[in-house]
Amino acid sequence: MLKNLFIISFFASNVLWAAEKRAVVVEIYGKGPAVDRAAYQLVRDVFARNLSNTRIDKFVVNGYGIEGGFSACAQLTRWQKVEVLDDIVAEFNAVQPNPRTTSYKVETADACK
Repeated sequence: MLKNLFIISFFASNVLWAAEKRAVVVEIYGKGPAVDRAAYQLVRDVFARNLSNTRIDKFVVNGYGIEGGFSACAQLTRWQKVEVLDDIVAEFNAVQPNPRTTSYKVETADACK
């Protein structure tokens, strides 16, 4: 009985780990006027800092905007706890681009595609 409980517990913990959000997707684009240059640089700095600190090990740029900006995803390294993602998301949420010139969105994802 104890052996069966252990096996069920093991599989349940693996399923929960697989369901955790381990990536952040950031979109920053110009709305017609050029993208807010200061905010754009801050977003790049957050990505760079987290890559160099080995908090994330996968970084994918999905597209570029005509008026500047990009869409990108960063994924936590395998050994990072999921709570680290909250810190990274908070860094991105601290960026406040000019809403008249810049579209900005931050969301979590299961993984980068």
